[in-house]
Amino acid sequence: MEKWILIAYPCPECEVGSVFAVRNKKDGKLCAYCEECDTLWKKPQDVERREYFEPSDEDFEWGGYAAEEEVVNFGWSDYIYAFKNGKRVKYTDNSKSF
Repeated sequence: MEKWILIAYPCPECEVGSVFAVRNKKDGKLCAYCEECDTLWKKPQDVERREYFEPSDEDFEWGGYAAEEEVVNFGWSDYIYAFKNGKRVKYTDNSKSF
């Protein structure tokens, strides 16, 4: 079963959706993506600052949801929403519960 790695909830733009890490096929980098309003951000820090980008077909091609290992290797582990006993905790390899 594929796990979607949650970066933010709720989305700061639509206040409804969840923001997940996704792959950009064009450059191999990760982006943050709201599954409700289709907003994209180049990095997790941009989500908090509400600095989204509107890519052209030349900039972005959907590459699917990023795997946990990709997100960690990309340096985004501080932005992963991890839950333990129903509460959000800082993500570490031993606190995974999603």
